[in-house]
Amino acid sequence: MQSLNLEDQKIYSTIINISGAQRMLSQRILKLIYEAEDQKISVNKHNKIMAELKSSINRMKNAHNELIEFAKNMDVDDSRGVLSLYFGERKVDKKTKHFLAKAESFVTAHKDDQLYLNDDSHLNYLAYLSDELLVGLDDVVQAFERHAKQENEAYLQTENFLLLLSFLILLLEVLFIFRPMVNQVAKGVDDFEKKNKELLEFTYRISHDLKSPISSSIGVIGIMKDEMDSDWDKEEITHCTGLIESNMIRLKKLIEDILNVTKVSNTEVKKELTSLDDIKANCETLMSAQDVKGGDIDIMWNLGEQKFFAEKFYIAQSLENLLSNAIKYSDLSKNKSWIKVSSKVNKSICTISVEDNGLGISEKHQKDIFKMFNRFHPKVSEGSGLGLYLVKKNIEAVGGQVQYSPAKDGSNFEISFPIK
Repeated sequence: MQSLNLEDQKIYSTIINISGAQRMLSQRILKLIYEAEDQKISVNKHNKIMAELKSSINRMKNAHNELIEFAKNMDVDDSRGVLSLYFGERKVDKKTKHFLAKAESFVTAHKDDQLYLNDDSHLNYLAYLSDELLVGLDDVVQAFERHAKQENEAYLQTENFLLLLSFLILLLEVLFIFRPMVNQVAKGVDDFEKKNKELLEFTYRISHDLKSPISSSIGVIGIMKDEMDSDWDKEEITHCTGLIESNMIRLKKLIEDILNVTKVSNTEVKKELTSLDDIKANCETLMSAQDVKGGDIDIMWNLGEQKFFAEKFYIAQSLENLLSNAIKYSDLSKNKSWIKVSSKVNKSICTISVEDNGLGISEKHQKDIFKMFNRFHPKVSEGSGLGLYLVKKNIEAVGGQVQYSPAKDGSNFEISFPIK
């Protein structure tokens, strides 16, 4: 990979700016359309808005073609990654053209004085297209930024190497004198960067996940309003209200998981005298409160009665999350589904194992099991993607660890934590 010269840097800066501008243009076009629909504005202002709308549509169309042409001329691997966003699963090319076509039809309708312009369903559909497109355009911006970063990496590495070499002797002397301080600062910086990265990801994903059920419910309500005067039967009404209820339940669970994550980060952990039977009872209470039902699943408990000091609530909450997952992702194709909960205790460590014969987790996803917002079976259940992340945070907060291992026929999780 070659280093970037000044001209290359200008090119990549321009491309990244263009891809970022696409996001703003999609929102700008939608805003101008809404403004053009305002019956109270003057004719002059309306004409200015329509002129700006046409200009924005042309700019977005030209920029779209320019970005695709640039992507085709990138390195093979990088080009494949960017073009897959346009023509693969994200379908950014198709969504962009569809969005622009709808916007252009709006301009044509105004020119021909067509009468359907104030129909909210058309504007809502444009807003829906804009939201869908925005997600894909975000990925495109990130893909171009990654490519520019990779192209520049070799140059930066060489520059950093020369800089490090010139200070090597001085650095070694400093390290021997101030090693404890340097290690502490380095760890602090690393922890800060890690938490900052988590916070940015958390904020971005949460804003999208909170918006999704709300937008979906608004869309369903819009359909119901449009059809109020028609002869809707009870089954259609029940279906629509069911969709809204499902979205609200999903939103409620997401908010609860967010509160639990923040609670782990900001609450002091206290040990109390407890036992595995107490933890089991606390876990069953949490499952009942969350309306987690096992149905025909056989849950086999094999826990001891030894008493010890530990953080009961966090451990029970982690166990409840593991059991809830095992129930949600049971394998319906099997004659009998089961979950085995067992434990072993030594003088200072307690280990609880949760094994099931459910769907399991594919090998390609196992390295990401405990990351935020990972859903491994989205077609089976729509969770928040925070459950296993919360288990890890809970157990780490009490000084323990959690491990996953594929079972012979399902999954096996082990949580280990210190006891007194």
